[in-house]
Amino acid sequence: MRRFGDLSVCILAGNPFQKGGVERLTLGVRAALTDALGDERVATFAVAGQAEGRDGWSAGERVTIRTKSAFAGTMIGRIARRHPRAVLIVMHVNLSQVARVASGMWGNPYVVWAHGAEVWADLQPLPGWGLRGADHVLCSSEFTRTQIVDRHNVVPERSLTLHPAVSASCLDRAARVRRTAGSSAPVILSVGRLSREAAYKRFDAVIEALPIVMGAVPNVRYVIVGEGTGREDLRSLARTVGVEDRVEFRSADEDDRLWDAYESARVFAMPSAFQLGRRPVGEGFGITLAEAAIFGRPVVGPSGGGSGEAFRPGVTGEAVDAGDRRQLADALVRYLSDPDEADRAGVAGRAWALERFTPARFAQDLLGALGLSGSNQRVGAAIAESPS
Repeated sequence: MRRFGDLSVCILAGNPFQKGGVERLTLGVRAALTDALGDERVATFAVAGQAEGRDGWSAGERVTIRTKSAFAGTMIGRIARRHPRAVLIVMHVNLSQVARVASGMWGNPYVVWAHGAEVWADLQPLPGWGLRGADHVLCSSEFTRTQIVDRHNVVPERSLTLHPAVSASCLDRAARVRRTAGSSAPVILSVGRLSREAAYKRFDAVIEALPIVMGAVPNVRYVIVGEGTGREDLRSLARTVGVEDRVEFRSADEDDRLWDAYESARVFAMPSAFQLGRRPVGEGFGITLAEAAIFGRPVVGPSGGGSGEAFRPGVTGEAVDAGDRRQLADALVRYLSDPDEADRAGVAGRAWALERFTPARFAQDLLGALGLSGSNQRVGAAIAESPS
């Protein structure tokens, strides 16, 4: 491996410091690699926002056509000048063509992360070309892995499922939980982006089911944590349904406020819609479902997509069809009205999540996938070679 300084890994990302599951995963990848290799051997290159690590770089403040173009052009030149043969970790398929060009010109090994709906349908020609040329494709769920193999002709042996992990902050705070799910007030919690593009999370369905839930649990409240253009739509819906006084919106600008919200709830709800086709929607994994489980909260989640791998329907929660308000309400009432049942599912969920979704488990699996334990010789040899 030709060495320019000590850098071994370049992470190519969209906007890693925004709020969202892909962004949190990017920071988790960065943390795992930095812990394993040292900060001087890892750099983050971003289309927008903040860049980290030695020689990190960002194209601008926001993701736009201009910053995307600047990112592609600058990264090709920067890799050529400073980082030929460094391993490229591409955190979104739409950046994969940059890595494939670099790989073709200078031999850079590269890995692409496939999350969910962005690879569940046909891809534009360049991202599809970039995806198929990757040394490894890491997938946030087994469901997504089957889609890239079946739809995009990715060689099965080059694909691997690697579930995201909760953050170290989440894990630490959950270890100090004072209240079990059953001892908390009858509060339903949802966490996620409230943009109109994320309406598939179906927080509106929970609001529409609240009148049915109130018939069995009169003092129920619904807390929604998130920001976005869809917040006022949800607030307006709550007024229309007549439950405005039962719905509370909160921001999650600090981790501690988010973790407090998990502990204050009895049940977590994210009954996301799911569909494949030309415009697929759904959860590629659903890290908030895993966070709720780590906090010992039962989950009412979707019945399709990759999120079934973030909880265990029938054991740690219930899978529902968001279009069936009665089914959704009955699942919520099951935990809201029976503290013992909420505790049973919550305890099972925490034990299950602690086996699968911790940063330590994620780091171990990631390093293995990259070949530092021998599973990917081309990538592993490039990363593992010590600086001279």
